[in-house]
Amino acid sequence: MQPLYRIKPEGDRTNLFLKSALTVDISRSHLALIVVDTDLNIVDYLDYYPLEVSTPENFTALIREVLSEHPYAGEKFASVQVICHTDDTVLLPARFFKPQHRRKWLEWQTGDLTGLVEMEDRLEQEAIYLLYALPESLYNVLQNIFPAAVFCHAHSAMLRAQTQRSLPDGYYMVLSVYAGLWTCSAWKNGNLELIRSFDRTTADDLCFRLLDVCKSLNWMSDHTSLEIGGMINRNAAELTLLKRFFAQVSLTERPADLLYDDGFFNHPAHFFSPLIQHTLCGS
Repeated sequence: MQPLYRIKPEGDRTNLFLKSALTVDISRSHLALIVVDTDLNIVDYLDYYPLEVSTPENFTALIREVLSEHPYAGEKFASVQVICHTDDTVLLPARFFKPQHRRKWLEWQTGDLTGLVEMEDRLEQEAIYLLYALPESLYNVLQNIFPAAVFCHAHSAMLRAQTQRSLPDGYYMVLSVYAGLWTCSAWKNGNLELIRSFDRTTADDLCFRLLDVCKSLNWMSDHTSLEIGGMINRNAAELTLLKRFFAQVSLTERPADLLYDDGFFNHPAHFFSPLIQHTLCGS
């Protein structure tokens, strides 16, 4: 299976992997691998695979096949993190969190957890815990290939990325775009109001979903700014439509405090920005 996007430097840099951080970003619709040379502060490698799977078993088998045959599986890295996208999460104020109740909180949200492994992320700055669950078979595959990996949910990575920057006052939404997935967070005067993911479909459907988010928060879209990063073209129908409803629509730049392999400059600056931002903030 070949990646849809592959960026790597010319020449052989494999001897530098020991000084690099690997991030595996995974959902039911994509698999991405990003390598950052932490000594030189360079984003060196990116592989992005769109996935089409029909069952959880097929999904796990496909991930095992792709990762087991990938050259990174045999390398040793300074650190490895796995960022997971799942359908259901629980955001819980830290004062209410007790480890012995973690499974019960998740069962109230997602139902039966048979065959799933419950996980947690602590978001220090927001003083909340994010709870989620992974299929045990997938968790075991990832641990077998990357035994030293630290796991993190994509919502946690997105929230950390936003809280580490200065968000503007007022009503502000951030949208991360993947080949088959949208993730949206909503902020009021720099405070988190909502985070949600949904399957990527049509421009009309995206517009409806974002307007529905505004409605659920009692926001007026024409008073709300929208920032978009990820796999979307500047002339995409989604952008044209969203500009009719939102006060301002802008595109996220790639993080400015990093260097990049030349291959990244063959793509618009916003195109891989969520993957890179979340790589830096996942754990």
